[in-house]
Amino acid sequence: MFDPAPEDHPAPVDTDDDPLRCAVCELPVAYREDRQGIDGPAARTFFNPAGVLMAVTTFRRAHTQHDGPATTEFTWFPGHAWRIASCPRCGVQLGWRFEGERVFWALLDRAISG
Repeated sequence: MFDPAPEDHPAPVDTDDDPLRCAVCELPVAYREDRQGIDGPAARTFFNPAGVLMAVTTFRRAHTQHDGPATTEFTWFPGHAWRIASCPRCGVQLGWRFEGERVFWALLDRAISG
């Protein structure tokens, strides 16, 4: 479900840096300067419950819609619940929004370009 509250999915801040874009529709969704390591480096790999390796980069903000309720089941970041984060334009999954003592995004490297 699309959550229209701007504080929940802030648009990327306009900078001189080229935006990272949705790999499907090319909507700007994040900026490199917003990369933020969470309990480790920003660029990481994790296995999902099915054993599939996921390469992600964590960001302090991103422009996404958030699907479904937050859950802590199979979280990669203890103390943080997650929701699927999708492109607001085309709906493709971009990664996950994590909520806990801080809010951040883990975007799939294969889902963004730039």
